[in-house]
Amino acid sequence: MTASKSARERKTNKKETVPNQPDDLSLDLDREVILNAGGPGSGKSYSVAKLIQDGVEQEFNVVVIDRDRGLVKAIKEVSGEIPDNLDYFLGKTWGRIEAGVIHAMKVLGPGDWLVFEMIGSMWDFVQTQYAEMVYGDDLAAHILDLRIDAETRVQEAGYDVKSGEAGKERAKSTGYSGLDGRQDWSLIKRMHNANVFDKAILEGDFNILSTTSLKPMDKDEMDKNKWPMWNGLSKRPEGEKGQVHRHDTIIVTDKKNDEYIWRTDLSGGRGKERGLRDLARDVDFTGMGLVASYLEYHADA
Repeated sequence: MTASKSARERKTNKKETVPNQPDDLSLDLDREVILNAGGPGSGKSYSVAKLIQDGVEQEFNVVVIDRDRGLVKAIKEVSGEIPDNLDYFLGKTWGRIEAGVIHAMKVLGPGDWLVFEMIGSMWDFVQTQYAEMVYGDDLAAHILDLRIDAETRVQEAGYDVKSGEAGKERAKSTGYSGLDGRQDWSLIKRMHNANVFDKAILEGDFNILSTTSLKPMDKDEMDKNKWPMWNGLSKRPEGEKGQVHRHDTIIVTDKKNDEYIWRTDLSGGRGKERGLRDLARDVDFTGMGLVASYLEYHADA
């Protein structure tokens, strides 16, 4: 990345945190931490590409950490080339994702953007990476081995394979995706949260945009009201459940007819927005990208 002069000056002149002194809250006044959820073709990657293009014109830098690869095509369609203000990390390993965050902490400052592309895939990926490191298999292979062992115990015990007893025996091994609820999951969450998302959001002074897909909620999720903000859509964002609390603003994007639209009013006045900003519905961001449209909307409000 050839950092813009203004971005370098912002980073160089930033006040350093002094031990035992209060934090400078002014750094957060204009900071955005946005979660963008949407289905296929809803403008997520297009909006990231437009954000990068805007950075060239407005002299801010962008670091992208990606698990999907689809963004490269969107960047080419929007910009025609790979812009100099972009540093791109493809998360082939979890270590590569962590390296992207460390890099962002070094090169980005106020006004710049860190983009996590497809955080639902990142949540699945960290589980697979953990299983490979600990058990020597990918997660699917690990669960399959446990499933085979469980079936052996069912047969040895003489249970009817369709009985409740057989189901309980299988659940002993394959519950929690075949991972230990106290040991494995606490470490997985540390890798995912403390080393990546919490680090970037809590320690960074740059803006953050995270994208993810939407998945239909199952009957149990609806009946138990596990995702109350999302019940009106009957869909929820993919990824670790704490992400909806971690981000300041939640935006759903969609494509209706030939227009890209965004909303923070998910349904019935439910949503999550930063500060005193009003929730909005069906705002057209075609030709602008989500971030530029969102900031312009609230600047004019």
